[in-house]
Amino acid sequence: SRYPSKRWGPRRHSSPTSVGFPVYSLTGLDVLRLAGNRLAALPPAVCRLSGLSALNLSRNRLTAVPETIGALTHLVHLDLSDNMLTALPEALDGLATLTRLEVAGNPMSPRVPPPPAFAPVTLGRSSQFGAVVRGLTTSDLGGKDAMDSMFGDIASLPELTGDERTEAEDLAIAIVRAGDPRAALALGDADCARAVPALLDMATSTANTAYVRLLAARGLLKLGHGTGRATVIAILRDSTAYQHDRCDAIRVLAAHPDGETEAVLEQAAADADPEVRSCAASALSRSSDQ
Repeated sequence: SRYPSKRWGPRRHSSPTSVGFPVYSLTGLDVLRLAGNRLAALPPAVCRLSGLSALNLSRNRLTAVPETIGALTHLVHLDLSDNMLTALPEALDGLATLTRLEVAGNPMSPRVPPPPAFAPVTLGRSSQFGAVVRGLTTSDLGGKDAMDSMFGDIASLPELTGDERTEAEDLAIAIVRAGDPRAALALGDADCARAVPALLDMATSTANTAYVRLLAARGLLKLGHGTGRATVIAILRDSTAYQHDRCDAIRVLAAHPDGETEAVLEQAAADADPEVRSCAASALSRSSDQ
């Protein structure tokens, strides 16, 4: 093996900011696998494991990688695939040993700059407009609190009116077209039919992660577009998709039931993945109780 020596991976069900074991005590570690743990941010202790030669952070929900990763001076292989990264840290340029970097499945398109009318101050505009623009253009997405704040700001979009509403929708659609799904739900809530083409492209592109496609599909569902449901069902039935995305698909279907939902959930309740089976069974039970 190229990477002999010590290897560790987290417990199956870690919290979004925990890797399930005392990383700081593993100073002799050379391979660390944290794939598929719904991490929203990289625990700082990981960047203190200076002996690492391989680090797998794929299939998480990372929106940024800290510059402190530059301390991993022995890193040869870094897997960042299937996250929510829009940019890479400059510190990677200083890792002379890094020969394999994987970033597929991230919305790496350049961030759309705010139009001149929005930048940099929304003087004379409503506070809600300012909040929406802040949420759409912020690059501070380093953790759960920042993500919650961003989505909370963008959620005010449907409350805007007149020119503010039009301008905010234009910016939101442009950001979706650039591969950033943060505005998908708000565009659906705003009943913005103009967003359908951009959301369709995002939901149906197999180059996007299941998480990104699911956000776009939820926007389409809110707009009453059938492709939204078809995309959610496709993600649920994809046995290669990570289980938390498939379970999220179950929750979306349960929240938007139609005549086909029960049959789809019954099929999922017999899935080979026990977590998917459990999620589907719970959704069916809640449905029968209503």
